Amino acid sequence: MSRRDFLRGSAVLAGAAALRLRGAVAPNPAWSGEVGLTTSSLFRQMTEGRADRTIRLLDLPKVMRDELGMKIIDLNSGTLTTHEPAPIERFRRALDDAGCVVSNLKVNPTILGVKVQDLPFDHHDRATRTKALAGYRDWLRAASGVGARWLRPFPAIQRPDFAVAVEGLTGLAEIAEELRVAILLENAGWMTADPDAIPRLVAALGGRIAAQPDIGSWAEGRREAGLARAFPHAVSCDFKVGRLGPGGEHKAYDLRRCFELGWRAGFRGPWCIEHAGENTGELFRELCWIRDQLKSWMRAIETTR
Repeated sequence: MSRRDFLRGSAVLAGAAALRLRGAVAPNPAWSGEVGLTTSSLFRQMTEGRADRTIRLLDLPKVMRDELGMKIIDLNSGTLTTHEPAPIERFRRALDDAGCVVSNLKVNPTILGVKVQDLPFDHHDRATRTKALAGYRDWLRAASGVGARWLRPFPAIQRPDFAVAVEGLTGLAEIAEELRVAILLENAGWMTADPDAIPRLVAALGGRIAAQPDIGSWAEGRREAGLARAFPHAVSCDFKVGRLGPGGEHKAYDLRRCFELGWRAGFRGPWCIEHAGENTGELFRELCWIRDQLKSWMRAIETTR
């Protein structure tokens, strides 16, 4: 690590600590050490005819508990699909019955590559931003209804003016706070190429928002720096895993190294797995394997302290 990178990393850690002292968005201590699931992992299973098994939303909590041994659900708008009160209340009851919780609601513009909504909160046109914030208010109500602590909006693909991004996120934070929800930033869209984007935006909003780093979604050569700078501000993590080899090999990037970057920054969970597939039996075996790897890495660190 160069001296410049060391100093920059130290400044990020110091800034994160200062924000926490001022009462910024905080992690949930009850979820420390927990491994959960991002429901984009099950897009195919939750869309009839796209996999060898169909899982209904109301059955998801029992599947999480009984077949995957997890209770933290990082919910995606593509699996919730509604912000109407009645189905949300039914889902909330199913969560309670199974002993599961929703940590976060991701609001995405697409499902399996098909565009389903457009909510550009960081658009250069103020009227467009205002309309997007109204759409997000509905999703924030849904997040509150299912008991989520956080909501993750989807940023623009092209880099917006920084002041515009701050203004849009401030509007989202204000609506979220009314509903006792907080806004998370994930390295999606334009942020995948900028390791400094998340810490700059968190600082610009005075800690009213937090981070949910995605270990997979980084432009070439940006992963390590991006994770090192985002994890000090993290309250959740997308532990994205691509194709696994027969012995659990992951050629795309070093999964344990990504985990260690989070741990060294003070992040403890929830680690929400994102890993998809059409063969449900194989998918569930691999999800459980990834869960167990994360658990074993946490135990190994704890036993060497």
